[in-house]
Amino acid sequence: MLENLVFINLRKYQEEIYYYKTEKNAEVDFYLPKKKMLIQVSQKLTEFNTKEREVRALLDATEEINENTGLILTEDEKGKFVFGKKIITILPVYEWLLS
Repeated sequence: MLENLVFINLRKYQEEIYYYKTEKNAEVDFYLPKKKMLIQVSQKLTEFNTKEREVRALLDATEEINENTGLILTEDEKGKFVFGKKIITILPVYEWLLS
């Protein structure tokens, strides 16, 4: 449901919306090629395996498209991971919708 909400909002402003599959077969929920933007959507990141999967997919994808940032939208979590030059931002979906 959260992913659908993000898609509907993206569709208002973006002509091209894709999912991205990395060379290691990890998937990123949304890829906006004109902005070189990668977005993951996850209800919660409280479980280690979920957090690791979502972050790893974004890191792999940012490397493949030569980008340094990724975004994870969640129900209510906020934060940031920094891996060298790579920055993964975590935002509650409501903050993203209001920005």
